[in-house]
Amino acid sequence: MVVPPHLLLYKSSMPDRNKSRKTALRELGINILLCIASVGLFLGGAELLARLWYAPEQIESQKDFEYDREKFFRWKRNLRSEYRGVPFSTNSFGYRTPEISVEKPKNTKRILILGDSVSMGFALRDHESYPRFLEEDLNNHFAKQGEQQTIQVFNAATPGNATFQEYHDLKRNLQFDPDIIILQFTLNDVVPSHDESIYQLLHEADLTHIENKFAQFQDYLWGKKKLPRLFSIDYRLRQHSALYLFLKDVYSRMQFGDTTGNNIVANAQKKEIVLVRDLVSKPTNPEIEESWKTTLGLMREMTNLANRRGIPFIILATPWDFQMERTTQSAHPQNILKKFAQEQNVLYIDILEQMQTEFALSRVGEETNPETIARVISETSQSNPSALREYWYALFQDFCHPTIEGHRFIAKAIQPVVLDTLRKTKE
Repeated sequence: MVVPPHLLLYKSSMPDRNKSRKTALRELGINILLCIASVGLFLGGAELLARLWYAPEQIESQKDFEYDREKFFRWKRNLRSEYRGVPFSTNSFGYRTPEISVEKPKNTKRILILGDSVSMGFALRDHESYPRFLEEDLNNHFAKQGEQQTIQVFNAATPGNATFQEYHDLKRNLQFDPDIIILQFTLNDVVPSHDESIYQLLHEADLTHIENKFAQFQDYLWGKKKLPRLFSIDYRLRQHSALYLFLKDVYSRMQFGDTTGNNIVANAQKKEIVLVRDLVSKPTNPEIEESWKTTLGLMREMTNLANRRGIPFIILATPWDFQMERTTQSAHPQNILKKFAQEQNVLYIDILEQMQTEFALSRVGEETNPETIARVISETSQSNPSALREYWYALFQDFCHPTIEGHRFIAKAIQPVVLDTLRKTKE
């Protein structure tokens, strides 16, 4: 049989094509392996070089906070330590509050406090915060009335908390069957926080805080994206990679305009103060409005959860120092919270309003109305601003953290609202 020439050509070309294809695949595989090896060698070398300056963190925290998969950080349980140079302790649930059983005793009412360093009792001893004063005042009230009623105030506040962490605190602590929930709100809850201890992570080999409110992660924090895998990855990388710590350090230096790395904390705090002031001076800024939208969205989840369970909910707004010299008409954050409380049918307590009312009373010595209060604040801020500052620092240590007297003031402001709420729940 004679085979046509074109078939001979076809048959003879097949082995060559198969051979060239195998050769190409082998060369491609070798090139890929070489690339992987090169990248691995580069990263390995960079990691070894980075370890000359950066030590990956240990899994176990050496201080007072530990990693939390949902909240990213929490107090350790059964602490006996110091915070800001002041003795500090937590109970078996990891809260700065007296020990409490999950089951509520008979003739007992419970008040759950959600908040940040303000409610925690920043730089004060365990018994010097408003939750403890409130508990004492309420129990004294019922004792004088001859009522067999015990009040337990459960303080779940943690310094650095944002609304996201407080949402998880609410869900977790419903197991204690609270009769009233109080959410303490301060202005930096709306903006990305740049807490000092967060940036110390860049230079210290211990887990003082997780970077829970780092600006580039705010979409995850405020519920726009799902959690917590990104933070879990970040946490694990910081445990094992000096190169990762180096890259985070470079990012922070760029973000806060500090090439030396010596002033990151100070610059971060300045940035936070500027952002908080913008809440008042630039309330219509699109970024501010978007921040409020996400924050109020989380708060709405909290109030809805409380309403579904029939638990009265109170929003407690605490001010910043610069607000003392401004009239309530310019207190845009407080006005937003007040409107939100009305829409959600929850209670609202404004500490700034009560402070300005008390200050105006001390100046005019007569019953005041909103117009009189605004006039007194405005006139004093122009003619004698030191009087307003002196009044502020009698109640606050700094820009937002109360003194012992400030905590007593807050407890006094809360007490009548709580008593009225307890009376209504009995009816």
